[in-house]
Amino acid sequence: MNTRLLPLLATLVISGSAFAQKAPDLKKLDAYIADAMVKFDQPGLAVGIVKDGTLVYGKGFGKLDLAKADPVTPNSIFFIASMSKAFTACAIGLLVDDGKLEWNDPVRKHMLWFNTPDPYVTEHMMVKDLLCHRSGWITFDGDLLWYGTDLDQREILERHAHEPMGLPFRDEFGYSNLMFIAAAQLIEAVSGKTWDAFVTERILTPLGMSRTTVDTKALASMPDIALPHVRSGQVANAPQVSMPYQTLEGADGACGINSLYQ
Repeated sequence: MNTRLLPLLATLVISGSAFAQKAPDLKKLDAYIADAMVKFDQPGLAVGIVKDGTLVYGKGFGKLDLAKADPVTPNSIFFIASMSKAFTACAIGLLVDDGKLEWNDPVRKHMLWFNTPDPYVTEHMMVKDLLCHRSGWITFDGDLLWYGTDLDQREILERHAHEPMGLPFRDEFGYSNLMFIAAAQLIEAVSGKTWDAFVTERILTPLGMSRTTVDTKALASMPDIALPHVRSGQVANAPQVSMPYQTLEGADGACGINSLYQ
């Protein structure tokens, strides 16, 4: 998103062989990260290192809110943006495992109202196509329908269905938030549960992810929350200021999950 900068959530996975050769100098790592924060002008971030499935390093750097002194901790929650798409793909996979749909099913088998401006694409768009950024729309096509609006997901998709495609179907990459929004609607159509409810019930709760939310509204009652930040007037050298979270319900499936790195 070019209208704001989000706090950086960094997760580092270090292989067992790297640790076996030589014990890491974590003080040097602290200094490296602190220096990188200055160079990349980051208000705050959290870093975790996992070895053989165990967290061996966890530390927060910087501030949660530029206007306050509260520091980022290993337990701080960040907006994870498009990493939320992995949860959507996982949810679709769970429904495949449940036998409720197949990867090669036409989307319209489960959502008869799904449309594109091309009749062939409309009939042949498969479930897996929604997750592959190869729909035929160009990168970020339709994003202004959900960002900063109160349109619901179906209205977003129905409006976007008339937008001409600029790429050949399944032949070129075009990053698509809209198709992951369609995937969220597919999850609801097949499971009878909203994306929020399905992801919470089938992924977050079984994994004990109690500090992960599917809605920014839930953050108001939770401590240790890293805020987004923006430059005044979007001027490159202007000071950054923290800003409140926006509601992003229309983009369920594409983004919206908030979590800590562990």
